[in-house]
Order: sequence, then C-alpha cells, then structure tokens
Amino acid sequence: DGNFTVQKAVIGNFDLARAVQSGGTQMQGRTQVAELNGKLVYDKGAYTVRDVAFSVGALNAAIALDIDASGALSGRVVADMKAPSGALKGNFTVGGSVKDPTLRK
Repeated sequence: DGNFTVQKAVIGNFDLARAVQSGGTQMQGRTQVAELNGKLVYDKGAYTVRDVAFSVGALNAAIALDIDASGALSGRVVADMKAPSGALKGNFTVGGSVKDPTLRK
C-alpha cells in the first residue's frame, strides 16, 4: 500500500482531451501529463490503483484502475474540460492490457 507521484508521464494509446472534446468519438493519440498522483495497493500479483488525479491545461481527470496478475486492465476515467462553450465532461471505461490499453465511451 502506498501513495505515488509520477512526473512527465505519457498515458496509454489515447488522447483524453480529444476524447472529452469529441464526446468519445475520437481518441487517437497520447495523453501527456506533467504530474499525476494516486494510491497503489498490491495483493497476490494484482494491483489496485485509486485516486489517480491529474490536470493538463483545461483538462482535469480522475482514474480508478485494476490490473490483474496477467496485466489485464479494467477501470474508469472521469474527466472534465473547460471550453469556450462551457464545461465538457466524459466518463470512459479502461480495458485492454498494460501493454495495449484501450479507452471506450
């Protein structure tokens, strides 16, 4: 059990800001963050990652993620973004694997 901080991270095979802006129809790219923080629990080969939070420009996001012993991912991302037209929000499901994560609306 412990807290963690990661600096200069690249998250997954998706651009979370693009996903929020497009309502989940466009997700190609990468999400680069200066810093993210969270809590990690390891138990019998599996990881539970909670309270992960980060901001990139106008984007704020929170992630809850489970990683099983084989590297399979399951979790949720909740994000919001300030835009000239008002606040945009997105709720996404994380799947795939550690090596090939996916994001779905």
